[in-house]
Amino acid sequence: MKIKTVHTNEYICLINYLIALRKESNISQIDMAKTLNLKQSDISKIEIKERRIDIYEAFQWINKCSSNSNEVLITAYNIFLENISNEIS
Repeated sequence: MKIKTVHTNEYICLINYLIALRKESNISQIDMAKTLNLKQSDISKIEIKERRIDIYEAFQWINKCSSNSNEVLITAYNIFLENISNEIS
């Protein structure tokens, strides 16, 4: 049986990173929802991995949490690459 991408290790690590960014920035789920033009329940579903986040929403999330979006994107990409290389080895 094929594993849904929402449950892959890479996706889980990315969401966990986004959650950490939001919390470190002291941004509530309600404030994040307003930024992404979503409901607070949508943010909750993203964070408990019941709803996928699309790339545009992820970029908005990162931009809301950091004044240095480039550094955050590089960190997110490195987390993704680290998980890919762990699966290969």
